[in-house]
Amino acid sequence: MAGQGTQDPRQNTEIISAAVFRLEVPGMNAINFAELVGISSEVENAEYMAAGPTGPIFSRHFGRSKPPTVTLKRGLDLNGDLWLWHQKVRNLMYDAYRDCALKLYGPGDDLNGDARLTYILTNAWPAKVEVSGVKAGATDIVYQTVTLMCDDLFDFNARI
Repeated sequence: MAGQGTQDPRQNTEIISAAVFRLEVPGMNAINFAELVGISSEVENAEYMAAGPTGPIFSRHFGRSKPPTVTLKRGLDLNGDLWLWHQKVRNLMYDAYRDCALKLYGPGDDLNGDARLTYILTNAWPAKVEVSGVKAGATDIVYQTVTLMCDDLFDFNARI
């Protein structure tokens, strides 16, 4: 029987837990993040009014698409790749646009193996890079947060 043994990924209702979010950007070392603060993709609505036979007719349609954003957080280390990439954006360098992959790995997963979930970001760039404040002598972790903007974002695992 055709299709036997293949499973529709939409039927997999397993809740995904994450241990590591890995950002893979061509020309840079892979960067691991401890937290996915959020992914945002939005289409505004456009409201229209037309004259109808018994009065005004109101309707809503797809409006302007806002560019997707991805915000990630990690403990600060000595890898300066994110700062250099952000500096290219600040200097308006065209090669700052990068297609990249955000991969989610679960507890115990091999980071060189298959990811549980992969998002592809097209023409991504770091719009904002933040380093958390900390007092000198404190034992707190210093965190780095990056907000990426992109032209489009695809869930590599999803099927329409």
